[in-house]
Amino acid sequence: MSQLSLLSELKRTDVTSSLHLASVDQLSAYAAALCHPMAYGEFGERQFLQVTETVRVQLLRAQVGALQEHVIKLQGHVVELHNHITTLNTGNTKIQKWVIALAVAALVSTLVQTVVTVLAYVNTPTVEPASKPTAPPLPALPTQLAPPIPAAVPSSGQPIKKVP
Repeated sequence: MSQLSLLSELKRTDVTSSLHLASVDQLSAYAAALCHPMAYGEFGERQFLQVTETVRVQLLRAQVGALQEHVIKLQGHVVELHNHITTLNTGNTKIQKWVIALAVAALVSTLVQTVVTVLAYVNTPTVEPASKPTAPPLPALPTQLAPPIPAAVPSSGQPIKKVP
């Protein structure tokens, strides 16, 4: 439909009663037609201002209605997300308790190992390193050599044996 035919349609209809039933696309087309240079001459000053304002208000109403529908949809999504987050928080709380319990168990076992090691070290008898056995002191060397002492002197009636 051309913009001039839209202007003629607007002029023939009762603007205040019919525009509130128009769709967003129809209202957008009417708003575009009212921007045509011939629109002011088609309606006259007083009626042009009224029609323009009515189309503008109805277009805003339709857009606000569409926004409200989107807000309602978004609120539904927010409720779903809130429920999902609540479910995840419940699971996270359980996991968090397990992590804390495991951390405490690790800390306790570390402390037990440390205490046992320290007590074992403290209670171990101290063993001094074994001293090396010392050899008896060597006798002092005589300053003069004495004649050798025979081991046994043969007695006078016994024969001397020869060693082979």
